[in-house]
Amino acid sequence: MSVERQILRGHKPTIVPAHRVKDIDQLRALLQSAVMLEHTTIPPYLCALYSIKEGTNREAVEVILSVVMEEMLHMVLAANVLTAIGGKPRINQKQFVPDYPVDLSLLKLTVNLSRFSKDAMDSFIEIERPDDIVTSQPPVGCCHFSELNSIAQFYELIETGLTELEKAAQSDDATIFTGNTNHQIGPEHYYGGGGAAIRVTDLDSALSALNEVIGQGEGIPHSIWESPDPNPGRADFLEVAHFYRFIEIRKEQQYRGDETLPPRNGKYPEPKGQKVHVCWDDVYPMRTNPKMAHLPCGSEALEKATAFNRAYMNLLDNLHDAMNGRPGLMMSSVGLMYDLKYQAIELMKFPMPGSNETVGPSFEYLAPERT
Repeated sequence: MSVERQILRGHKPTIVPAHRVKDIDQLRALLQSAVMLEHTTIPPYLCALYSIKEGTNREAVEVILSVVMEEMLHMVLAANVLTAIGGKPRINQKQFVPDYPVDLSLLKLTVNLSRFSKDAMDSFIEIERPDDIVTSQPPVGCCHFSELNSIAQFYELIETGLTELEKAAQSDDATIFTGNTNHQIGPEHYYGGGGAAIRVTDLDSALSALNEVIGQGEGIPHSIWESPDPNPGRADFLEVAHFYRFIEIRKEQQYRGDETLPPRNGKYPEPKGQKVHVCWDDVYPMRTNPKMAHLPCGSEALEKATAFNRAYMNLLDNLHDAMNGRPGLMMSSVGLMYDLKYQAIELMKFPMPGSNETVGPSFEYLAPERT
């Protein structure tokens, strides 16, 4: 259960005072990490999506695409909260761009760029694993990434910090929400299949934004649903939380919507609904964790990989500017994402020199070109 829900229901936070956020700088750093974390999941999901051959695995394509759109929204929401407390999201710097494979100490998990497969889906399931289905609980009061067990627990730390620092500020007739609201991405700037952006102005709107992130990812507490009011008996992919959407693909079966969550023992309810048609072989043989360094100098493969990464950096530059005072640029990011898609699919088909695999997109950082 997230701290936000604990606060709303009158429960005490689980993080003991000695380990909570100490000051606004630490809170800003945690929110920058949240923006980075949400972004880190997107390239692996896109690689799995774009490796699926056209016209096949339609249900899996729908699921992964819907999750990607919501992860983009999560990145925007985390950035809005950071901006609201006077921080500046840093999107296009080298340290922001993951170097895959990435070890997520938060999840004790290595995340790869790879083709659509059972192993990839198992990894995605672990990324989105709910707090109430983790195999063990962290020490009470833990706030170190290496000792947390889920993304939800990480957000608990942030939510507790927001709540307590704002309470302390209000006791002095002040507030931590000092950022320029006009610098945030609003619903008029971004609306994807995952929902609309929330402009953050105070504690309530900040908690609502982070609650959206947790609900879509792991679901509301003790439920497979991403929102508290699903349509009873309807288990389509747009209402089931990310964790359970990926299970539906991995198990090749939908949830009906009436499955009961088991006790907190590391298990999840088995889907009992209609079959999901998956053909694991209908994929391009993308090389796992491709790098430009793997490609021969002067080769067409390297030229295409470099062009893709340049387009990727252009997208990050655009997102950085949009989240730092020019929110109107967010709309142009959609066009840049489509360009990136077509280049990625081309790399999925392009043979890796001297191999039976294909090149695939590497999502690597490139320094700005000198003019």
